[in-house]
Amino acid sequence: NRINHHQSGFTLIEILVVLVIASIVITFALINYTGFTQNYRIKQQAQRIADQLALTREYAILQDKTIRIEFINQHYRFSYLHENQWHELQQHRILKPAEIKSDYQLVPAKPIVFTASGEFDGFQLSFLNQGKVIATVNENLKSI
Repeated sequence: NRINHHQSGFTLIEILVVLVIASIVITFALINYTGFTQNYRIKQQAQRIADQLALTREYAILQDKTIRIEFINQHYRFSYLHENQWHELQQHRILKPAEIKSDYQLVPAKPIVFTASGEFDGFQLSFLNQGKVIATVNENLKSI
């Protein structure tokens, strides 16, 4: 009498194929997640700068001063107009120079000037990541 043994389970090759496929899927998921989180951080920074610009405008109105914000390389700084000369705002609690995170590029057209009446010229700041625009801040002082 022959007893027929039926084996169940997976072969080593089948398990290895599943592991390779799972590794590929996880790799693509991590790449997409990393790009998503980096773009999210850039959008958060754009919103912070939009809020900073709104505060700068309010400060100019409340202090009856003309205030300028300049974007130089990966930094921005504030100055005020006094007797036709620009003077850097120093040791101010809110309007102080800051560094822009290095994982993206900020492209401003020119310095933004807020008058004592709250008026300012139109502008657009673009936040780029690897040459692609991720977020912008425009003259409405909103991040889009």
